[in-house]
Amino acid sequence: MAPSPGRQWSTAGPGRWLLALLAVLVVVAAFLPGFVPQVAPGRAGTADRAERVDVSPGATAEDLVPGVPFRGTVPGAALTADDRVVLAILADLQRFWTDELGELDTPTGGYAAVGVGATGSDVLCLGGDDTISFNAYYCHDEDGIVWDATSLVPSLRARSGDAGLASALAHEFGHAVQARLRPEMFDRDTPTLITEAQADCAAGAFLAWAAEGGTEHLRLGQDSMARALTPVLDLADPPGVDVLDPAAHGSAVDRATAWLTGARDGTAACWELGDELLGRSTLNVGGGVAGDSGTDPAAARSARSSDEIITAGTRSAAAFADRVGLGGSVDADRIAPEHAPGVPDVDTARRIGTFAPAAAAVQRVGFERIGSRPGAACFLGAWTAWTTESGWTLVSDAGLGSGASPGRDPEQLGTVPGDADQALRLLSREPGVRLTELSGFVTGFQDGYDPGIRACQ
Repeated sequence: MAPSPGRQWSTAGPGRWLLALLAVLVVVAAFLPGFVPQVAPGRAGTADRAERVDVSPGATAEDLVPGVPFRGTVPGAALTADDRVVLAILADLQRFWTDELGELDTPTGGYAAVGVGATGSDVLCLGGDDTISFNAYYCHDEDGIVWDATSLVPSLRARSGDAGLASALAHEFGHAVQARLRPEMFDRDTPTLITEAQADCAAGAFLAWAAEGGTEHLRLGQDSMARALTPVLDLADPPGVDVLDPAAHGSAVDRATAWLTGARDGTAACWELGDELLGRSTLNVGGGVAGDSGTDPAAARSARSSDEIITAGTRSAAAFADRVGLGGSVDADRIAPEHAPGVPDVDTARRIGTFAPAAAAVQRVGFERIGSRPGAACFLGAWTAWTTESGWTLVSDAGLGSGASPGRDPEQLGTVPGDADQALRLLSREPGVRLTELSGFVTGFQDGYDPGIRACQ
């Protein structure tokens, strides 16, 4: 791709993220406590019918985004159905940001839907024979938004719904607003991780507004917000990416936290996100040793069966619950091969990674100790924060806040970077997952075992 085309949905280029999108594309959602979006009255119906984009089949680009240049999927031809859907969402975004700012200068470079065979000579911020695939980006140099109309848009709509598509477009529009309000975010000295977090936050703020019925075209059903976060989590960075990497977007936990900040606190909070994100990122959190011998935890876990890891996770969670004041008894042998209502099955956990089976067991313990799905998700977040920070150690018998040294988990499984994202992705695949559940995970994880575990109750 062309050098420095601007801030993209996937700044690392289409190749890396094409594999991620094809491999993952999960369904996930979250909201922080205190914000529960309500679908506007009169828009009910079945879940599928409730989520939609209302747009006239004969609408033109000038009808939807008057005065903004637009290059359609097939230049010179009538708009495709997907073109109209995207432009309708962009029209809602223009209205949202006009309401937020009082006035809005729309992108002077306009919008471009890139179809099959389009090359750099036809598209903003691309050059030569470069093409775009499974990608969308904001072109800072030419002030326009570009997306792959033939692969990305239909894939997002099929796997994440119109809510997921709207979230991806809202992220890019967030960059366009950044260029107007915070032009310094595009300086080479500004870490990309911060720039991307602000755009994720802006997307969350827009989706929250849409969920409350503010949009003219985008209609969201009760389960829609569970799909809105899908692209954000699917295109998170893999473990090992440095926070100062010029292509860094953040881990799944990082990106979910930023998105939820906007949903809860609105757009003003987005522009306040800054250097503190670098120290708070979970991109490389983990790496605790497995046992006194210093065995590599990844190798140690790989050598154990999923059933062994599930049993170890159950015992670890039960001990953790007891020591943080969540009483009750758990039969580890009975729980290990099973899962609580709403908890993903073991086969799903195994496909995610070696940490996920333990996380499934932990969520089961949380469900039994707290008695609600949001509470169990919060418990999982708090336990995950503790284990990823301390290498699968447990709170000491002396209790919370005592300052005593924690005792090491006798299971000694260790942690590796990416474990927290595995736990979040596991939760995102829970059948019927709702906003409050992933909200609970983020709250528990960000606050840690103390005071996070108290928030779970």
